[in-house]
Amino acid sequence: MVQNRLSDDSAVILMLCWSVRKGRGAPKPLTTSEWGELARQIQNSHLQRPGALLTAKGGDFRRLRLSELMIARIEQLLSTGGQLSMQLDTWKSAGIWVRTRADPDYPRRLKVQLRDLAPPALSGFGDVSLLEGRTVGLHIASDARDPGRFARFAAPAFSSGDFTLVAPSNRGFEGELLVNALREFGRVVVIGDPLNNLSDTLNRRAALEGRLCVVSPSSPASASVPMAERIRLIAAMSDRILLYPGDTSKAADRALFLHVRPGSDPSVFLWLPRGERQEATPLLRQGAAPLPDGAYDVHGLERWLQGVYDGSPSAASIDGEAAQSRRPPDLYAVAMDFLANRPAVLTADDVASQLLVTKVQARAWLERAVLEGRVARTKRKGAYTMATQPQLFSS
Repeated sequence: MVQNRLSDDSAVILMLCWSVRKGRGAPKPLTTSEWGELARQIQNSHLQRPGALLTAKGGDFRRLRLSELMIARIEQLLSTGGQLSMQLDTWKSAGIWVRTRADPDYPRRLKVQLRDLAPPALSGFGDVSLLEGRTVGLHIASDARDPGRFARFAAPAFSSGDFTLVAPSNRGFEGELLVNALREFGRVVVIGDPLNNLSDTLNRRAALEGRLCVVSPSSPASASVPMAERIRLIAAMSDRILLYPGDTSKAADRALFLHVRPGSDPSVFLWLPRGERQEATPLLRQGAAPLPDGAYDVHGLERWLQGVYDGSPSAASIDGEAAQSRRPPDLYAVAMDFLANRPAVLTADDVASQLLVTKVQARAWLERAVLEGRVARTKRKGAYTMATQPQLFSS
């Protein structure tokens, strides 16, 4: 259920930072930096909390040392409460939630990484807690070589691990990869327009299953989010970023990955098949690292993605002999071995309870096993049987 009941603090943030009144004469919302400065002034004043502005008088604003123009602007914005309330009801009925920096479930990662430059408010649908787990950012340059082939190739690897794929859009070839990952029961966070994305059946189903979150730093009624802002948010939301670069002479958007927080996490890794590393020299000089040679097949990429988190000494050692003994176990293979001695007919609920994993993960393993011929579907909806017991296939 979508919860859009606002505290006074959140109501003030939304009125000041989102434009709910349109047309000539409408007050201009505060920018992120303007709100950050005002929030500090409020915190250090007698008001202490943003919600106190709802009952503040002219003298209270002047004690914040604001200009007369800023005071007039803030008072105009605070007069939009009725329109905001109607908008919130409309968004809630559509399944869209709203979070502000004053809310306890605002993504902690954004506050930690961006501090005062974290978006004052977010809108979206789906499970925002996906951002609190392990995340891998992805960006495919618009001029990358054969991006469609990469999108189809990489989807199984991005849907097989215990992490969430974070992408700056769901259009073009990034969108193709995200759709493939969702169909394979992967977990995805997308920076995008919540209203437009809600119309897609796959998106709605994945959101209900807790595998998709579409999030925007703007009001659902606002224009689309600029790519530069999307890239900045992806860098803040991701533990690691995989970048498929193109023509480096047109690398303005891709270089943002490397300049958001120079010299600090997240690490940026480049998808550079043999023969293409020379063209990416400028990005490599700025601190990006190429994926190791062993990561350019599906299983190698899957191992690399797992190795980022599971104690491997470095990404480059994934395809080296020294790393063999330190690779994390193949959890899927362990699951299949375990299930070989379980009851003949299984459901995702059975697998989840026996292996202590989520139902989503259990279903993903079972569907993968069907494709590999290890498991077969039965006539009973949602039930599977191990392929080592052919006498049960007709049940």
